[in-house]
Amino acid sequence: MNNNETAPHLIDAGTNHDRLHNISSTTSAWDEAAAIISGLIGGGRYGLKIRIPHAFVMTFLFGNKLPFRRKLQVIAKLAAEHSINLASFACLYKFLLASLKVLSRLIPQNDGSGDGGGASLHSGILRRLIESVVSMVINGPFSSSFK
Repeated sequence: MNNNETAPHLIDAGTNHDRLHNISSTTSAWDEAAAIISGLIGGGRYGLKIRIPHAFVMTFLFGNKLPFRRKLQVIAKLAAEHSINLASFACLYKFLLASLKVLSRLIPQNDGSGDGGGASLHSGILRRLIESVVSMVINGPFSSSFK
């Protein structure tokens, strides 16, 4: 063991350093970053895979008065927009998931001996996060129509 390493038994169990050490031992920051980037790429790829055939069919069915070049532009625009939206959603989801993993390890959990302050704080944060996401999903389609 070199001078920069600290023996695990010398670290106080209640310090943030120990909690951060436990985070890095279960999932590394590189794994979480790789998951976020993978979500970004996979969401974009899936968005294109789904939207291109749909936009193609809908544009050629209902865009009778558009010239061929304009139809291709509309298909490309719709596919790119859908791909970007899905990729950003997947990236945001993976980022929030990684953040919750870190928070769940940093916030002290209820061990049955106390009043459960840490567990109630954790559930409160999770509850507010879920309420915010549900609110964005419900209000999202309607908020853009009033601008």
